[in-house]
Amino acid sequence: MRRIYCLIAILTLSFALTAPGFAADEEEDPDRIVNTEMKRSHEKLKRGAINVLSSPLEIIKQTKVTVDESERIPRRIARVVPGVFRGFGYTVVRFLSGAWDVVTFNNMFYEENEPLLKPTYVWDEDEK
Repeated sequence: MRRIYCLIAILTLSFALTAPGFAADEEEDPDRIVNTEMKRSHEKLKRGAINVLSSPLEIIKQTKVTVDESERIPRRIARVVPGVFRGFGYTVVRFLSGAWDVVTFNNMFYEENEPLLKPTYVWDEDEK
């Protein structure tokens, strides 16, 4: 019974703390939107850290993409190994891209602050 009370208290507290964040659904004033160098550098640092931490997910994603390219079941099974190797390659590239963003987040080489990889994150859809 005590566990149920603790669970109810935790759920109530988490709802009470997150509800105000969803309640503020105001439009932003265009005069207050600031695209400063600090904001751009923080976005670059965030993007780099996320890419470094999520780079191993490329193994799973690329294996699935490679397997889904085949239509017949025996070929799908045979495409697992090349998919894993492809995933390792993409993992290395995403890790290096994220590490580059983390190391150079404070240096603005170009104004737009574009990511090195497309898609920006592992879970984004491929832009083809």
